[in-house]
Amino acid sequence: MTLHQFFEICYDFVQFYPTQQNLCKRLNTFAAIESYSDLNAANLGKTVQEIDKKFFYSRSWANNHLNPSQLDYDYPVMIAFDKSLALTNVMSPRSQTQYVIEIAFLDKHVQSVNSVDLCSNRNRNEIFKDTENFMMNFFEYLKDIVYIDSESKYISLAVLRAGGSVEEPNEAETRKIQKGFNDVNRNLFASRWEGGLDDLQGTFFEFNLSLHNCGKFQWNAETSSIEVSGDLGCCD
Repeated sequence: MTLHQFFEICYDFVQFYPTQQNLCKRLNTFAAIESYSDLNAANLGKTVQEIDKKFFYSRSWANNHLNPSQLDYDYPVMIAFDKSLALTNVMSPRSQTQYVIEIAFLDKHVQSVNSVDLCSNRNRNEIFKDTENFMMNFFEYLKDIVYIDSESKYISLAVLRAGGSVEEPNEAETRKIQKGFNDVNRNLFASRWEGGLDDLQGTFFEFNLSLHNCGKFQWNAETSSIEVSGDLGCCD
């Protein structure tokens, strides 16, 4: 697995999140942000360049057929931020990289008077509870991740079957990634978060992702000679 493949798992989690009776009970956006200032930026700092990538999913934009002039997003959102990485055994063939990924589920606190809409009537504690549910559902989703050889992809088994595929997962690779998820995330601490220009409320935690470094760089040295010349063109 790569970091990008993990973001793709998050992307799918939001894209295929089940329809809910109330809009605030369904995730509508995923964004792998580059800076926390993106929370205050237009469209979370995303542009139409995201159209072929897995760093941003907007249900609203998808419903508009990814029209470049209609790029927007809706809350609730899932945010992922690649905070840091630690390298171990870097001189060994079995080197590893452990990423610390900050993940937040956020929604906008709307202060509405006498509204009959459940989402607009929520107080902060109710928003925190809803975003905590998103977090717990994400953990359940990760338990369902399998690896399929035909697409070299990690995907939810439920999503795979819903798409009509009868392909059997690669059991060895699936056990490997599930063990990796569990070994470095046995105990996680989550906290409440609030801020941003949109008065966002939500639940925040750090997720660890430990990956084996499989790449082998081939050092094919390039040789060249340097010719020394005089200072040409300044004193003609």
